[in-house]
Amino acid sequence: MENLQDVLDQMASGHAEAAPGEYEGPVTVRHGGTFDGHGATLWVAKGPALIVDTEGATIRNLRIEVVGDPVQDVAIVGGGHTIMFENVEVHGGITGVPGVAEDWHLPSGVALGDFAPDETNVVCASLELPEEAALECRMDGVRAEPTHLAAGHAGIRLTIDGMRAGTTLYGDLLLRTGGVVRRIYVSGRSLKGAAKRMDQLPADCDARKAAQEDGTSENANHGALSRETGTRGAAVQGAHDRKRRIPPSPSARGSVVLNAVHGQRVLVQDDVLTIRYEDGGRPSGMDIDAYVFSLYGNGKARSDDDLFFFGHRDGEAVALTEQSGVPDVVQLTLSKVPEDVQHLIVSYAIYDDGSTRSFSAVRAPVVRVTGAGQEAVFPLAGLSVEKTVVAVDIYRRNGAWKVHFVGAGYAAGLVRLCESYGLEVEG
Repeated sequence: MENLQDVLDQMASGHAEAAPGEYEGPVTVRHGGTFDGHGATLWVAKGPALIVDTEGATIRNLRIEVVGDPVQDVAIVGGGHTIMFENVEVHGGITGVPGVAEDWHLPSGVALGDFAPDETNVVCASLELPEEAALECRMDGVRAEPTHLAAGHAGIRLTIDGMRAGTTLYGDLLLRTGGVVRRIYVSGRSLKGAAKRMDQLPADCDARKAAQEDGTSENANHGALSRETGTRGAAVQGAHDRKRRIPPSPSARGSVVLNAVHGQRVLVQDDVLTIRYEDGGRPSGMDIDAYVFSLYGNGKARSDDDLFFFGHRDGEAVALTEQSGVPDVVQLTLSKVPEDVQHLIVSYAIYDDGSTRSFSAVRAPVVRVTGAGQEAVFPLAGLSVEKTVVAVDIYRRNGAWKVHFVGAGYAAGLVRLCESYGLEVEG
């Protein structure tokens, strides 16, 4: 991948942007101007990840994460400089940024536990917030109230529509304060024989009136947020983003299924990986094609031979198999990947017929990454104006292969994606 510090230094000209992907920090903002991360992740094992050393910069569409202890460690050090954030997801503390509260101590996960299937369940929990925040729920079949949380003790009520027995619920809640986004992962399961949940918001929460106005029983029990280890997420998406409940594919029956989220990284334990794209429907005549990029240590391809698509389906480690109505199935044999190749980027692009069609017209796109006895299901949620999306980055680090679930792309389409990886496109 390109060096993110070098990219940030291009802000001296007024604007800089990075390709979707994962970048190790720390980095320093030295110039005013605008930086667009296009959903990229900036991470460090120990903070800070981003240091601000200038006035008047704007950072947008970036995820900033402290991997070690995001609850206690600082992700951004502002140094008292004024900086604007737009759609920046932060896992870790923020200090020295005027107008941004510092005392955030959110749990990484909400464990809902088991709840009754085929029933409407209500689960309540409380948070302590240093400033007011907008609440966004990104789970199909789940409603979160209220949508605005006051500072102090804030209560959240999750109403779960009837789910069939055995359904695993996994998704997230977003707390938005201006241009900064904080994420809490949510998990639970509808289990046959489990009790129906009808929780009451804690009485000391500012949002208790919402429960009283709804007529919720005063005698019901209330839940609480747990400090479980959350899966590391990534690129921040728009308010239309929704996680959906996805059953295993027929090929994965009897295997372990992981419901992956944006930004998650998973160690690969298999030599052969199969990547399949599915969706719940799209307009007639809209074609989506698979593209696989082989990238080297500098994050770039060397020639057109490093791009695999419908016109170049077979390589030593990459094979694409045509199937009717959906993009090619991608098969990767990691033991055959040349030693100097560091990344295999699997992406999908809408065929450019000159129209304004984008992924906003595609219902519930999802990618399945399957190995021997395990499968990761990754919803490509939150896409809107994008014509091209980087789905997953299979990368080599310290002799091991990992999958990074990206789910971000470009409105400019395939040409912009190719250029970001060092390939020129004619016409």
